[in-house]
Amino acid sequence: MFSRFVALPVGQGDAFYLQRNDFHILVDGGGNQHALPGLLKTYAEIDHLDIVVCTHNDADHANGLIGLLEEGGVPVAEVWLPGSWTWRFEELVTQPRDFFWELAKEIMALEDDFDSLEEYYGRLSERGREGNPDLGRGEEARRTDATDWFLKVLKRKDDFFWRFYDRFPWPFFWLEPHRIDELYYYLHFLLEMWQIKLMPVCIEAGNRIIKIAESALHAGARIRLFEFTEEVGQVAGGAAFLRPVNACEAYPRPQPSFPALYFLALTEANKESLVFYASECDKDKAHGVLFCADSDLAFGLGHLPKPKNPIIATAPHHGSEANANAYEAVNSWTQQESTTLWVRSDCKTKLRPGKSFKRQKYRMCTLCNSSTTKSAVEVHSTCSWWHQTCVSRWCSCR
Repeated sequence: MFSRFVALPVGQGDAFYLQRNDFHILVDGGGNQHALPGLLKTYAEIDHLDIVVCTHNDADHANGLIGLLEEGGVPVAEVWLPGSWTWRFEELVTQPRDFFWELAKEIMALEDDFDSLEEYYGRLSERGREGNPDLGRGEEARRTDATDWFLKVLKRKDDFFWRFYDRFPWPFFWLEPHRIDELYYYLHFLLEMWQIKLMPVCIEAGNRIIKIAESALHAGARIRLFEFTEEVGQVAGGAAFLRPVNACEAYPRPQPSFPALYFLALTEANKESLVFYASECDKDKAHGVLFCADSDLAFGLGHLPKPKNPIIATAPHHGSEANANAYEAVNSWTQQESTTLWVRSDCKTKLRPGKSFKRQKYRMCTLCNSSTTKSAVEVHSTCSWWHQTCVSRWCSCR
């Protein structure tokens, strides 16, 4: 079996390509909406993609996928998305003015302003379950094909609203208050909106969800959903070369009563980003690849078969120390730290990578914090041990 892994130098964010014979997988697309097609042409030279995965709704993972799907230069068979995106998708698409008015009232009720949805999600997590809305999933989903469901919903899209958004950024939806008895809240929010950081972040997050689903359908791809779970016994679904690690394949499960703000926060939450594993092939010396996204792997990896050969693991959240648990989880699973190659995507800051990433024996970066040069990291199945691979790309982060 021919196997080839490439970490693409997207400039900011995650984008990882894996080839197994004539089976082609792309996990995330980086933050630049226009860079990915050219990078795939340069480093992958492919005529199709079998699976494109969006692990969560962070801009530095999702934006590049929008550009790839909208351009349509590379045919895509399937697009895998988080199942939680369907919980309020229908209102977001067909009743956006009502959705964002609800969102505005929720933001106004917050005691603090937040720079990001991840920060808001983290504050709720610190307070424990008491601070969170009801996370019950409600009734079992009707077994509706996800592709058909997205098609039906998007046919009812409020085109005027979203076209207006594309040309004139927020706060366009406050131009017409819904009811006279809400006029006070409407005017109050207008006076404060320029000081509230979270609202434009929420609008961008909602727009990304719609654009990814819409562009996937326009590209003729089948959409499949994977719902996050920490109950490893529920993990199921996937494909021959790619299996979920912290999710089960799911059907659309609308949750109209789920709070709008928390819904958008969940779509971006690092903790709930989807993790996938491309299993090794001992006979053909194909390395196993663990796509960690931005997860801390708090659920553990004990439910996966222990690898017999060296594996590749993508450094979660660009090597952030907040994800230190992930390195312990992987090393405990493989039982040999020296058999894991950690690959870190583009991100050059004072805090990233953290000390846990830099303690790993074998590691590579598409851009080290001690360098100004970025380039792809490639690993082939012919490389049986890490000292034989891509020596020029060893990590030099300090």
